Amino acid sequence: MRGVVRVLVTASAELADDHLEGGRVFLRCRQAMRADPDAAMLLEKYFGPYTRRFLDALEQVTPQLPPMARAVRFAMARDVVDASFANDMLPAWLARRVGAQPSPDELADMVTDFLVAAFEAPA
Repeated sequence: MRGVVRVLVTASAELADDHLEGGRVFLRCRQAMRADPDAAMLLEKYFGPYTRRFLDALEQVTPQLPPMARAVRFAMARDVVDASFANDMLPAWLARRVGAQPSPDELADMVTDFLVAAFEAPA
């Protein structure tokens, strides 16, 4: 389970770390596109095969979930992942709240832990 979820997290974490090509800007753009029906269709057109492969892998590690629960959790997970890494203010907010900022790898681990728990929760 953790390995499958980590794939979802790693893709966005690596994009966010791409400061030269504007990875965080892309993540924010993708979030906005998901809220627009026409733009969401474009995302589905170009990313659909990758999403399908990921959902197939997710089904293998979450056989206990009904298809609807799995799909809802995936949709929420991708938004959580993108929001976690697209938000330039998250590290500063964490520093104010707990006195430290996580490293990119630590943040990826924490987001992964959160999502694994979400997918393991009963439906």
